Amino acid sequence: MTRSARSTVADMRTAAGHSPLQWLRFYRYTKKEARIINKANPNWTWPDVPFNDMEAVKQRVNAQLAIDNIPQVNSDVIWWRMILCMRDVRAHASAQASAEATVADTRQKRPFDPVRDV
Repeated sequence: MTRSARSTVADMRTAAGHSPLQWLRFYRYTKKEARIINKANPNWTWPDVPFNDMEAVKQRVNAQLAIDNIPQVNSDVIWWRMILCMRDVRAHASAQASAEATVADTRQKRPFDPVRDV
């Protein structure tokens, strides 16, 4: 099966040949990779990642899957998952940064209160 924008999790899990528990492990590995990419390049989406780095991600994920005796995945499954995962990691990082900025702004705007601030 090839990836498409309409592919569902069930479609891709079937294409990968994973059980639900194996798929969860695959999710964990890809999320870890997405976080690493996002930390180094916060504005990147999966298509922005250089081809050699994409291949390295695929190899690392498949190596981890092999250690766990889980079927390895092809480029279509990796591509589909990393598109979504990178989007989610970017959104989470953005929301976290906004929340931290809001807390910092709140702390700066309140006047000193000797009861609260001591």
